[in-house]
Amino acid sequence: MRELRVGLVGCGQHALMYLLPALHYAPIQLVSVCDTNAERRLRAKRQFGAEADFEGIGAMLRGPTIDAVIACGPPDMHRAAAIAAMDAGLNVFVEKPPANDLAGAMQIAEASRANGRHCMVGFMKRFALRYRQARELAQRRAFGKTTHVSIKYAHWNCPDLHWMLVYMTVHTLDLMRFFAGELARMSIERAETAGQFTFTVQAVSASGTLVSLVTSSQEPRVKEHVEITGEGEVVVVRNVIELEYHRRVSPTKLFTSDLHDVQLLRPDFAIPNPEQNTLFLQGYAGEMQEFASACIEERAPSVTIADGVQAMRLAQLLARNTTGSFDLME
Repeated sequence: MRELRVGLVGCGQHALMYLLPALHYAPIQLVSVCDTNAERRLRAKRQFGAEADFEGIGAMLRGPTIDAVIACGPPDMHRAAAIAAMDAGLNVFVEKPPANDLAGAMQIAEASRANGRHCMVGFMKRFALRYRQARELAQRRAFGKTTHVSIKYAHWNCPDLHWMLVYMTVHTLDLMRFFAGELARMSIERAETAGQFTFTVQAVSASGTLVSLVTSSQEPRVKEHVEITGEGEVVVVRNVIELEYHRRVSPTKLFTSDLHDVQLLRPDFAIPNPEQNTLFLQGYAGEMQEFASACIEERAPSVTIADGVQAMRLAQLLARNTTGSFDLME
């Protein structure tokens, strides 16, 4: 497989800690870096071996030949960089959120349609190792129909409601669709205490799966719990890294303790293994691999700006309503 030549827009801390290191696990060559801050872009260029650096995306697009663009910075920059890249005929990866609001995400979607180019959105939790395994288990015949998906996502205080929804909660709004499929109806309840928020969201997917989400900015650290219930089987993922799979139990074993009915997967650091790396466990390596493969194979990535638009639409509903029920298929 050939390497994808990319230019990076945005050389801040997130790019340096997660996206740029993840490039090493994908067939990607970093050609150019772009940032308005000279110190940041020169550090990224030096540490990750880029050929050239630029202050603006226009200059980068006119520089050494690249096949695609990766954008990682403030949401408004994601929107501007995505549109500029696709107008130049390039596919683009943008970190989440794809834009600062639903209108901005829809502008990216329109640019994608008009230019015939793809925009992948960085919902890296879809590529987290345990979440991929959980979804695969839930799709097995033995698991049966997914009847219920329960998600709890709690984290530290946020500056305001908008920040909470577009930077934090947007992950779980996307996971609702990732595990249950397209949502048909949704109800919301919001509570506010001392400027911080807790939401309970109940939804039903188009296929009839019930979905429950509790998300809160009232806790001292991030806690994440996903539970998927099938027809007699359950898969649980705790804090992204630990998976517990409960197989169907025969009636004769209901009151016995048989460890063979439960499979537990957790990181094993005794032997070096790329998939034990946090970039794999959290999903950053997987999303870079998918972006590179999609571009090289000239296909749409598995998560696109359409998914970004749907997540931002759900975030907008939570932002504008303290309570209510909504038909999402209209």
